[in-house]
Amino acid sequence: MSRSTLQRFAGLFVVAAALGSVAACEDRPNVTGALEGLVGTTVRVDVTDDFVARLRTTPTGSTSLEDTDFAANAYDAVVTLALAAEAAGTDGFEIARRISDITREGTRCADFASCRTLLASGIDPDYDGPSGANPLNDLGEPDEAVYEVRTMGGDDRIDPEQSSFVATATPAEMRLTPPTTEGSRAGDGVLHLGLLVPLTGNATIYGPAIRAGFELAVADINAAGGVLGNTIEVSVADSGDITTDLPTRSALELIGLGVDAIVGPATSSVALEIIDTVTAAGVVLFSPSNTAATLTVVPDRGLYFRNVPSDLLQADALAQAIAERGNATVYLLVIDDPYGLGIAAQLAASLARLGVEVVGSVSYDPLTADFFALARAARATDPDAIVLSSFNESSRLLRALVAAGIGPRQKHVFGTDGAVSNAIGENFDAGR
Repeated sequence: MSRSTLQRFAGLFVVAAALGSVAACEDRPNVTGALEGLVGTTVRVDVTDDFVARLRTTPTGSTSLEDTDFAANAYDAVVTLALAAEAAGTDGFEIARRISDITREGTRCADFASCRTLLASGIDPDYDGPSGANPLNDLGEPDEAVYEVRTMGGDDRIDPEQSSFVATATPAEMRLTPPTTEGSRAGDGVLHLGLLVPLTGNATIYGPAIRAGFELAVADINAAGGVLGNTIEVSVADSGDITTDLPTRSALELIGLGVDAIVGPATSSVALEIIDTVTAAGVVLFSPSNTAATLTVVPDRGLYFRNVPSDLLQADALAQAIAERGNATVYLLVIDDPYGLGIAAQLAASLARLGVEVVGSVSYDPLTADFFALARAARATDPDAIVLSSFNESSRLLRALVAAGIGPRQKHVFGTDGAVSNAIGENFDAGR
């Protein structure tokens, strides 16, 4: 082993020794490549090479774009809002009544300009953008989804050649009656969009892609003449996370600037923190990435929308992936917030239906410094598989599992959409 390699692994060796891992250097999992075999689920979005290339022309995409997860959804959220304003003839409250209709049961169109032409001709459009045919129900969210089951390769990055796909749908008996849309906010003829995106906090892995998708959509719409004959105005604020009061302060800042709708936030926990503040002001909240099941039923005055499905569907897809790989027992490590706790509950139910037993579950504070205690607790139960429901901290949690001898090369390790991405692999390799 070279001197540089020894220096690289020194910190890991100390931790592994403390955990009682094997003593021989050659038996220890390599840092780079230790995530090989990690499996996760995320909503399938078949973005084209052209779309990705265009994302990289935006101010954000040209400087930082490791992943494109939710970029297409952010793009489509902006276009849907713009078309709803065109359909309503106003940038005021009435756009909320038109949002779902723009995405379904009309004449298919694939960009803002062609959809606007249909509207001008009195034809209802069915906008299918970069995120695909993604109709929203009367609750303002999709009822169906296809999930990509993705796998990390030997370079700690997603290996597209190993991906498979699972289709899921909300059971008919669980489809709810939509709320009455409430509000009276008038428009001024200029669509003003806020972007509430994680520039800090535990979900910054999502920030660049969402921001790039937003920027590209605004640029495309403005190049096509804008909305209601005017250029879209934009304001950006940091959503942070719920460990501070930043989400509410940023939402109030955007509301004070007069935004008609807010695209974001990235995480369900922040959405739940601000949804009442935003909708009470008569402002639409449209997230490209919120997945917590509880957001389906939280009171929202008919002003909350998301173009990704509930974790009710992701739990089924992930449970199938776990069961199909022959696992009879699992241990859950979940972030202590509505996203982590919600998907853990849904996942436990889905696993039980497939005959897979949850032998242990722990929720953790994302600010914890002791991920090794979590790894020791998981190792003690000796499960067939370990499941992570987490965000940025996934890389540190995975490093603890690897040091404990229960990383993806030793056990089946699975993750939700926040835990398995190229950005997590990059953070893992960098020791972050």
